[in-house]
Amino acid sequence: MMSVPSIKVIVDKDTTLLVEGPSKVRIVEGSGEVFGAYLGEGVEVEVDLLKAIPFYAVEKSVLEVYGGKVWAYSGSTIPNSWREVAEKIVREGFTRIMVVGGVDVGKTGFITFLANKLLEEGKVGVVDADTGQSIIGPPTTIGLGVVEKPIPLLSHVQLYDALFIGLTSPAGLFHRSVTATKLMADLAENIGCKKIIVDTTGWVSGEGRDLKIFKTLVLQPDLVVFIDRGELKALSKILGNFTEIIHVEPAITLRARSRDERRSIRSDLYSRFFKNATEKEIPVEYFDSILYAYTFTGERVDPKEVSEKLGKQVYYAELLDDRLLAVIDGIPGEDKIEIMGVNKVQYIPVNYYNHILVAFQGEGKMFKGLGIIQDIDFQKPSIKVYTNVDVRKGDTLQWGYIRVNPETFEEEGWIKPWSY
Repeated sequence: MMSVPSIKVIVDKDTTLLVEGPSKVRIVEGSGEVFGAYLGEGVEVEVDLLKAIPFYAVEKSVLEVYGGKVWAYSGSTIPNSWREVAEKIVREGFTRIMVVGGVDVGKTGFITFLANKLLEEGKVGVVDADTGQSIIGPPTTIGLGVVEKPIPLLSHVQLYDALFIGLTSPAGLFHRSVTATKLMADLAENIGCKKIIVDTTGWVSGEGRDLKIFKTLVLQPDLVVFIDRGELKALSKILGNFTEIIHVEPAITLRARSRDERRSIRSDLYSRFFKNATEKEIPVEYFDSILYAYTFTGERVDPKEVSEKLGKQVYYAELLDDRLLAVIDGIPGEDKIEIMGVNKVQYIPVNYYNHILVAFQGEGKMFKGLGIIQDIDFQKPSIKVYTNVDVRKGDTLQWGYIRVNPETFEEEGWIKPWSY
């Protein structure tokens, strides 16, 4: 970033300078606020890819901006309703606050602002339950961050712990999404967070309604804040049967992000959580538990015997309660065949595992980090995985349902749950 040419921008008092990343901003003279966090002379802020900070000048200021895009807005981009809801939460002693809104309404900015304003009550826990556009943890996880000092960006909050969902969408995985959100909120409470803010996905129609309803029922928030312009009246009425509801308007200046831009943001986030990663070979016997897929959870059987019974080359096989797993050359699928006491054979191509995203859980932490499968040695058996996690005996392996390229960190497609 330091090699990028910089520009100096003079920001008049009561003016907001918006800076979109990737960028770095240094305050040369003056002072201002970003989402309620005070920034004085000499402070530097890294702005993430395609994210933006609104620097509101409380006095005439000079900023040095490295890279990115900049534009100005007269006045503050923080709506008065954001300030009012922060005051209401403090005044009425609300503890759990859930935030609901569609895509590109400024949920992340609102949560950042709210966290900064609630710090006077003590440390604030933020549960990032938006698995597709995660800010605190990597995509595919529901993470907990703890805010203990003012922050200009939510991504500056360090991940405390997380739960791996295995996919960037909660579709078909509501049970994991709801459970993980509740566990992270409870963890925040257990470690002494005085206020807990829960971010949610922008999925607010169809099944997305169900997800919001069940999260509300399970979390039992004191308050649900809707960020909308009146388009979520029906959902608001439903949730109002369970808790108090308040509406605030979206941020004053917003730029909608395209699907490609959202994918780019996820790739950037993946790359951060794979910093200093290397390829490691890990014996399967290291894992006390293996979750979210059948592979390596059954009784290993002789592939030659299975090959003879099936009449095709089988490289690895294992017997489970209701099926036989067979790794072959070919396409994935199932056959209803009476074999070895079960009546189903599930076929998995030998290269099916390449680039599958996985996660590791260890003692004292529900989330140690991510890995990308490079290859599997079925003879040992062991997995070759690209990761920066110090995997130890007794850890848990969690299989995912998405493939990620270990060089570009671009997503390569989803995998059908429990297909391997």
